Amino acid sequence: MNLELLDPFGQHTPELVSETLSIGGATQCCQFNYKGHLLAAGDLSGECFVWDMETKSIVRKLTGHVASVNTVSWSRSGRYLLTASMDWKCILWDLKDGSRVRTVHFGSPVECAYLHPDKSNIFVAILQSGSAFLIKLSESFKGPIHRFDFADSSSPESTPNVHLEKCRSACFEPTRGQVLIGTQKGHVVVLDIDNFKIASVFRPCGSAIRGLKFDGKGRDLVINVLDKTIRVFTVRRERDDDGDEDDKDDDRGNGGNLLFENEQRFQDSVNHFPWVQSFFSADGEFVIGGSDVKYAHRIYIWNRHVGNLVKVLDGEKDGLVDLAPHPFKPMLASVGMAGMVYIWTASYKQSYTSLVPDFQELDDNLEYIERESEFDEPEEDDDGNTLDSSGAVATATALATTARPSKKPKLKDEDAEPDLEVDVCTIAPVNAFDDGVAAFVLPINIDLPPDPQDGGCNAEPPWQWHIAV
Repeated sequence: MNLELLDPFGQHTPELVSETLSIGGATQCCQFNYKGHLLAAGDLSGECFVWDMETKSIVRKLTGHVASVNTVSWSRSGRYLLTASMDWKCILWDLKDGSRVRTVHFGSPVECAYLHPDKSNIFVAILQSGSAFLIKLSESFKGPIHRFDFADSSSPESTPNVHLEKCRSACFEPTRGQVLIGTQKGHVVVLDIDNFKIASVFRPCGSAIRGLKFDGKGRDLVINVLDKTIRVFTVRRERDDDGDEDDKDDDRGNGGNLLFENEQRFQDSVNHFPWVQSFFSADGEFVIGGSDVKYAHRIYIWNRHVGNLVKVLDGEKDGLVDLAPHPFKPMLASVGMAGMVYIWTASYKQSYTSLVPDFQELDDNLEYIERESEFDEPEEDDDGNTLDSSGAVATATALATTARPSKKPKLKDEDAEPDLEVDVCTIAPVNAFDDGVAAFVLPINIDLPPDPQDGGCNAEPPWQWHIAV
């Protein structure tokens, strides 16, 4: 698609279901990787599948859990994948060969687990019992496992018993990697991963916090609360007194505690249903929430600055289980209660008038009637004079009208430009989305068994190509 033919002032939001993915079981969760090339999903039986979004084919099948997979989390490089399951354990996978890197066992079913945005050996896990653990592995993923329990940390004087509250959600702060934990009583606790001490605490609401999501830049936070309200906060840091002059010019501050300012609130004013997921769009201009209704697959999109409802996406009537955004495209992946994964994309209309201003678009085809002598060659007499259609010598005005453009004179060899040598052998990498992380190439697994439920798309082994992640 030519980007120059799109309307630069249009609102690009998901509008329709373009693809439907199925693994033959009941899908419970899904998540795009940081590059947006792959989509991972876990099902009720404990298996995890990875799709290539270009070919819509399964490139990895991970088998290791014996119960439902609740969450999947990607590393920034796209090589490692963390799965959290109801079988009381989390598994870190290496997608290069589909092997297990490390398995971490807990004392109760794992509700959710998320990898550190920059370090693949650190992740946070929330258990169904309400406990929160920060897990640190060695850089080689071998050796002892260091566990830090949130209940063992010391609470500040303003909130003395916040470390004893049950935890319901967690996420990492993108810029400095701090851990944010949402509790049962509505507190958001900010923890330092170096010493696992509580840096700050704030209470945005009085109900349990179901989800915490930052935008791509880490400047805004959306909180999904059990009181059926989605809250958006602007995040900034306190300035240090000994900070540099360059850091003082930064509106986010050099260091210190995180400060949260309430910006907007969103809710379903008609039905007052709770929300399954809530997050920002890829460009950060919209807030998206999935309604927790068993009989409707409904997704709401709001303008985060104005606060108005932009549109409501209605899918199949099988309920909404999970929802995941694409990192940089107006695309969503939603999971229905029937186990299907729906890919929502925007509907683009190419406008050629934005590229050529005098271009005229026609609603219907017009029949063009050719004139009799429109494309005829002009006739000449014996003296070389051009004759018109009646046989008379054409005037200067007629000649100017029918004259063809003269051909450019040929250049001499000494005036001609030298031929440029084009290098077609050297392969230069395109770093359009380079974020400083070493690129990982996911090889295709040609040993995947054929899936009879996918309509024969995997009945034959795929070609041995490589997918850039």
